[in-house]
Amino acid sequence: MCFPEEWVKNTLLPATNKEIEGDYLTLSEFYVYLGCHFFMACFEGISDRRLWWSSKPISITEGAPFRLKEYISLRRFNVITSAICYTNKPPPDFVHRFHDVREMTEAFNDHYEEIEELREEYEESTGVPLQIKGRLTNFLSWFAFEQVAWQLANEIGLEI
Repeated sequence: MCFPEEWVKNTLLPATNKEIEGDYLTLSEFYVYLGCHFFMACFEGISDRRLWWSSKPISITEGAPFRLKEYISLRRFNVITSAICYTNKPPPDFVHRFHDVREMTEAFNDHYEEIEELREEYEESTGVPLQIKGRLTNFLSWFAFEQVAWQLANEIGLEI
C-alpha cells in the first residue's frame, strides 16, 4: 500500500471529511479514487481528465482508452480532489511550504521503516539477503502502483 492505511483512516479521511461537499469519503471510496489516479497514470498523453468519463464511444485514435464512470462519477472525483487533505494539523505561524504534506510524508517514511525492519529481521533469521535494487521505498511504491493498476484492469475485464 503506498499510503499507510492507519494514517488514511486516522488523518486523511477525517481531515478530508471536514472539507468535503456531500457524502463523507469512506476508505473504500478513497481506494477507488486512488486506483483511478493510478490507472490514469498508466497512460501518457491524456491531459484532460474529463476524457476518462466521456460519453463518446472509445476510440483508438483519440480520448481515453477506458471509462471510469462505473467506478466513480467525474463530479465525485472532482469533489474529492478539491477537498482532499493530507494533514489534520493546524498550519504554523510561519510559511511552511511542505506543511500540507509533511504528516503524510512522515507516515509514509515510518511505514517503510517498519517494512525495512522486517526485511532486516528476515535476513538475520534466515541468513538469506533480499535483493532489492535501489531504495526500498521506491521499490515498494512501484509495486503498489503496479498492483492497483493490474487489479483495476482485471476488474474492468481488460486483457493485458
